Amino acid sequence: EKMKPIFLTLAVILFSFPLFAGQRMVARIDFPSPATLERFVNEGADIAAYKPGVWLDLVLTQSQFDLLRKEFPCLRVTQTEAQLKSNLLPTKDIPGYRNYDQMLTELNQLQNEYPNLMQVSSIGESWGSIYAGEGISHYQNFDHEIWAVKVSANAQLDEDEPAFYFVGEHHAREPLSTETCMGILIHLLKNYGTDPVVTGILDTSEVWIVPLLNPDGHKIVLQQTDTWWRKNLRDNNGDHIFNNPSYGQGPDGVDLNRNYSWHWGYASATDDQNSLTYHGPEAFSEPETQALRDFLLSKPFLAGIGYHTYGEYVLYPFGYVNGIAAPDQAELASLAEDIATLLPSLYGGTYAPGPSWGLYPVSGSFDDWMYGETGAFAYTIEMGTQFIPPAHLVPQIVQHQVDGALTLLQRKNRKTLCGHITDATTGEPLSALVLIGGIDDQPVYRKPRSSNPEFGSYYYFLPAGHHTVHYICPGYATQSLTLYISPDAQTIQDISLSPTPAQELNILVQNDFFDPLPGAMLSFDDLLLGEPLVSGPDGYISIADFHPGVYRLTLSKPGYETLKIQRDINCTTITLRLTEQPVMSEDFELGLGNWVSTGTWNRTNAESYSGEYCLTDSPNGNYANNINSICALASPIPLQNVQNANLQFQLKRSLALDGDNLIVEASTDSSNWTILGFFEGSADWTLQSYNLNSFIGHELYFRFRLKTNSYGSSNGVFIDDLRLFLNSDVSTASDDTIIPQPELTICA
Repeated sequence: EKMKPIFLTLAVILFSFPLFAGQRMVARIDFPSPATLERFVNEGADIAAYKPGVWLDLVLTQSQFDLLRKEFPCLRVTQTEAQLKSNLLPTKDIPGYRNYDQMLTELNQLQNEYPNLMQVSSIGESWGSIYAGEGISHYQNFDHEIWAVKVSANAQLDEDEPAFYFVGEHHAREPLSTETCMGILIHLLKNYGTDPVVTGILDTSEVWIVPLLNPDGHKIVLQQTDTWWRKNLRDNNGDHIFNNPSYGQGPDGVDLNRNYSWHWGYASATDDQNSLTYHGPEAFSEPETQALRDFLLSKPFLAGIGYHTYGEYVLYPFGYVNGIAAPDQAELASLAEDIATLLPSLYGGTYAPGPSWGLYPVSGSFDDWMYGETGAFAYTIEMGTQFIPPAHLVPQIVQHQVDGALTLLQRKNRKTLCGHITDATTGEPLSALVLIGGIDDQPVYRKPRSSNPEFGSYYYFLPAGHHTVHYICPGYATQSLTLYISPDAQTIQDISLSPTPAQELNILVQNDFFDPLPGAMLSFDDLLLGEPLVSGPDGYISIADFHPGVYRLTLSKPGYETLKIQRDINCTTITLRLTEQPVMSEDFELGLGNWVSTGTWNRTNAESYSGEYCLTDSPNGNYANNINSICALASPIPLQNVQNANLQFQLKRSLALDGDNLIVEASTDSSNWTILGFFEGSADWTLQSYNLNSFIGHELYFRFRLKTNSYGSSNGVFIDDLRLFLNSDVSTASDDTIIPQPELTICA
């Protein structure tokens, strides 16, 4: 205990204040423990790269290095500032790193040389361009735009083809990512018509390349104003000049790879403007991320890569919390492994594939947003073993990455479900949902995929084997098929959906005793109806112009279950029933006999939502550091013979904003846990509700897990009024029979 104040003081001295001027270096801690990584993440250290259990690289000044070496005697320098500056320069006849003007000139030259294969367009501007346009003198030499390059046969035409993307340089001190994007571009252009692989790709795909997302920061690094700079040039303090008092850190700039909206927050990100991981005042606050967002949402992108340095990894979503599993985890991992095997490591072997959280959780990252928002298979590749490799090594590194990119671009040719969805009457293309059983109904959410509204085409990467596929479009009769996905070829399934006539739909909401239930809120997940519909005093909800078909519904009322079901509504009146009778009700008034726990989980009467007691992780005050404790149901609950399973509880929390979190998990075997949700920060009592229908047919294990790091502490979490609702009679049609699920057609 006596060492703790000394440790905190050292942390403040090392990383909290820009006290150390002069050149910096990258220093390596060998064989770091997870706690060591967490410590430096939460102290705001400049983490260059991390290989779990092997090494941890930090960017330090000489003074910081000298202090830290007292604690880590084997700390050693791997890169110096002088080396990075030297690495930027060309040797012999090999070009060095392109600056913005050189890149733009080359793009225009290539477009003139390959007018049928390439199209260059501006998708937005940087802060430097905005400030220059406002007449601020300091930024007149930063008048940069964000450029996107389309590469495809007949590039000037908008064709019915899937799109792929490659993005370079979110982070300024990683110019190798721009070189990689330019290398991919040049390889595709020069080999079209002679290389059958490249020719096949460009004949059937659109490849979009954004080689330089952070042109302002790129200029700061290449002109060696600050080779450690990571952020963009947002003028946070409004003084109209660039501030970098401690090299790499300072009051200006935003970390672009923390500025996206998917779980934007505090994991390896901060609201401290001086930090190199400052996430901005809000999600998508930056013109650079806005430009990339709007561009990527304008086309049906299937997959892509964002390039970074360094560490030799191929990473895939999600990454916002430890242990999270994406709905498409199996195929995300499979493609990552295919790419990684083609990327030789300088240490021997190849790059390491894995989920992004496997290094450390990150909030607001590009890949999480791209996958979560669009379903595209989004990857991060951490290239090389230093931020700026020697310029003469760049061609070799880039060629390896070209090989990986070609593997990604060919993935659509196998284990892919594709086709067109059209109106059966007119033949016009439709934008319809394509939902896969066992993937799109997972508790961890990403937005569902849909067909391209312009052409009706759809593509879906899937594991080989049989899958149940639902094609859903409001106003049309749903089709549901069981399809075999080939391991070696595309599985092509064209779908014609028949329109259904509009009619009035009356929905009666009832309680357990078949009495009308007023005040229940209904929403259709696939219809834009604005505010939820509310049942009247007679329990009815009426919709005047309703098209029969399959819909995903959510129905709720305080004190009752939340009903989430998919139903084929093909009649004029249906009944939906909500139960207020939970099969398990836990208010913690009678002790913790139904629970087992580790750590300090117990009851407390200091806080409660109702009654006298509630559950808490730390009944005696603030929780401790480096905790990974659980409180779990002692026995599983069977979920057989039910149509809806819903878990609810009241939660109040006070968690340090440095990565501490509460994780809610469920399992069918008590070994493999699925994250239902996670919580950071502070909030008053709030009702939490989780749909457990993906666990129906199994036994349900359930637990809370508190995970804290080695730095901050707070009052912890408080849980009360936990309810588990199981409903075996959720809906009937007008003739009082259960509405059937769509019949399945077997297609092998």
